Amino acid sequence: MKTIESTLSNPQASTDKLSLKRLRSGVSALVLAISGLGIAQPVAAAVFNPFINITGKVEFDSLGTPTLPTNATQNGELIRVVGGATTTTSLINDQIVGDDPLSGSLSDIGDGFGIKLHAEGGSKDEPSFMSSLFGDLALSIRNSSAVDTFLVSLKFDFSHLVAAPETKTIKGNGDFAQSIVQLHKKDNSELLFSKLISDTVFGNEARPASAPDQNTASGYGGKLVDSGSRLLTFILHPGELLELGDDSPELTLFGGADPGAFFLADTSAFLSVAEVTRQTTNTVPEPETLLLMAIGLLSFGLSKRRASTC
Repeated sequence: MKTIESTLSNPQASTDKLSLKRLRSGVSALVLAISGLGIAQPVAAAVFNPFINITGKVEFDSLGTPTLPTNATQNGELIRVVGGATTTTSLINDQIVGDDPLSGSLSDIGDGFGIKLHAEGGSKDEPSFMSSLFGDLALSIRNSSAVDTFLVSLKFDFSHLVAAPETKTIKGNGDFAQSIVQLHKKDNSELLFSKLISDTVFGNEARPASAPDQNTASGYGGKLVDSGSRLLTFILHPGELLELGDDSPELTLFGGADPGAFFLADTSAFLSVAEVTRQTTNTVPEPETLLLMAIGLLSFGLSKRRASTC
């Protein structure tokens, strides 16, 4: 397997003090811009080789259902693009509208599956809180050819941000927002990991996809952002199966705030087919071709036998 990484932005905390009102007005544009990275589609799609069979699904929580937040709102979207046509499922607080999971078989370059999650909360007199909100993604790729090897490239676009008041909390439980984006193969081998925590009590944590083993954040609260793309290239030999998605959710949001404070978390990801290329063409025919040849030879033999008996 060959993995090609793109340049990823380093997450950083904002330097200005944030309020819930300013957050909604100042961060909303950033949320929209970053979320848009996860659903970009090519202008022209092309059907890839039918010997490569790709199926997948996305769902809000494979182990349960989303829980209604307290003094907060949460929403999300599941995205499926098949043959260039887009289908979505929506989440509004704890209500799901559409198919969950959303599954299908991909056929064109640019087809794929995506997830968007968003949560924010804040109350003047009461604490706000949300249970962890999950997004699960799974993809299965099989090379059904008996003789040919294929190169399959997938593009994983992701973005996420978290925000809380930029201050250190001495009293109360504090304010925090957490987001995790990750992608693994079925055998748990890691393909991408990014984690952001804006926390007014324990301090910030940022482990960007470009340096997941390092905490690049400092301070307490504020905005943290990470986004980018990763091109994942695999070589599939005849009959080989590749599965992406393990027991861990690919997207996770979590947050809470004391009275008079706020939290915000937003994340999106889209996994699409970027390239399917035949690597070798062997002289040994496919089984279907062998069957046709056998039928042809049998017919030829029978015709000669009839001719000889006339």
